[in-house]
Amino acid sequence: MNLQDLQPSAFLTFIKVAERGSFTAASKELGVSQSAVSQTVEKLEEKLGRPLLERGSRPLVLTGAGREVLRCARRFVEEARLMQNSLNLQENREVKTLRLGLSEVVDGFFSDKLEQFLIPKLQSVEVQTGLIPQILEDFENGLLDI
Repeated sequence: MNLQDLQPSAFLTFIKVAERGSFTAASKELGVSQSAVSQTVEKLEEKLGRPLLERGSRPLVLTGAGREVLRCARRFVEEARLMQNSLNLQENREVKTLRLGLSEVVDGFFSDKLEQFLIPKLQSVEVQTGLIPQILEDFENGLLDI
């Protein structure tokens, strides 16, 4: 078994089956067909090389391997959710464009160095040069970040 063969969605499907005790209940919650849920769990069992469910019982009962996989799958899915949430927060906090106002004097000395420093950290840098009163006015009107 290779790690790349294991799909997070298969574990999520297995978790729903284990929690609901049936393929039908899991399929309704996941919004997919009962057949798709059953096939997903069967493929997961094949990849892991052991049965996870005792299919003859109602509700479904987990095998010993199934209980261990469920325990680990819950952590795996939770870590995947935490990772996604972290990336979403990072993306929301990330400054994509910095609107920078520089006086004409400062622009002559620092503009190139500032852009070289900032560009790897941002998607773009917009530099506006002009006289200080105009830059201050643009800043106050929200047209510049700095």
